Amino acid sequence: MIKYFPLLLLSIPLLACAEENQESKTSALEKQIEIIQSGKSDRSHRDYWHALLKWSDECESDFQYPPSVSGIDIYPEHIKHYIIQVMCTFGSNQGRQQFYFLSLENNKAVVKSMQFPVYEIITGQAHKKETTNELWGSVLNNSSYNKFILLNQYSGYGHCGTLTTYQIINGLVSATTLRAQPDCELENASRDAEQWKEYKIPVIK
Repeated sequence: MIKYFPLLLLSIPLLACAEENQESKTSALEKQIEIIQSGKSDRSHRDYWHALLKWSDECESDFQYPPSVSGIDIYPEHIKHYIIQVMCTFGSNQGRQQFYFLSLENNKAVVKSMQFPVYEIITGQAHKKETTNELWGSVLNNSSYNKFILLNQYSGYGHCGTLTTYQIINGLVSATTLRAQPDCELENASRDAEQWKEYKIPVIK
């Protein structure tokens, strides 16, 4: 028993050092969150988030914008849970973006890629097209941490596309409503997506 006692003494400062290091990393991350939320971020802050979230090389290479633009947005639930929106391209009237869930519970940063179900209308019914981390469209201003509303317009005129409402709980995504106007050739189609037909979201068994 005596010969193991010094090892126990050594483990105490090592553990304390690890905890201090983790708290330091969390503190630095919280400062980066504050900068993004202040609207004063730039490309250097994007580099920080890229190292943390590790989004795709294609997304990063497509982000061709001035150094003053970070392309990062944050939706907070509270001071421990966040959704990070990473713009890949803003496009002419809507963009392509990836999403990540960030937890800072217990002074430990946990990141996971968020997966969204995407639907298309075929022969008058909604069908699941794919599940993806990368979405085309615009996240509307009335979106929040728990509810994303995504408008994906199929044309520049904005008279066809999909309007999908997603519920988000701890980074897990499910679609709750789907409106669509799939026919871009339809005359006099409404540009108000809230007026488009609502489709039943298919249940995947």
